[in-house]
Amino acid sequence: MRISYQDLYDALVRALAKTGLEPGRAARCARIVADSSRDGVASHGLNLFPRLMTMIRTGVVDVGARPVRVSAQGALERWDGRRGIGNLNAQASMDAAIALARVHGIGCVALANTNH
Repeated sequence: MRISYQDLYDALVRALAKTGLEPGRAARCARIVADSSRDGVASHGLNLFPRLMTMIRTGVVDVGARPVRVSAQGALERWDGRRGIGNLNAQASMDAAIALARVHGIGCVALANTNH
């Protein structure tokens, strides 16, 4: 049985919203999961979603957490994900690395305390 991308995305958003994740962050997380499944990256798509929901339910993942920069040295930064949602933490770190690269020609961000 196949479902449409939109139906998958909508179901993921609804599930994430029930956890207390802010609407915009729920939409972004759902988009990343749905896009991964659509693009054939099973390790980061729907196959991972039940595990994420279990980790949220058990308190391993904190839906309110946002990553923070803990140190910086030129083009290098270290971030703490604070046990937040992995794909959202990864996206924030990637955005930081891109901003560093625009300034320094290269950007590297290490991210800890996050989930897959």
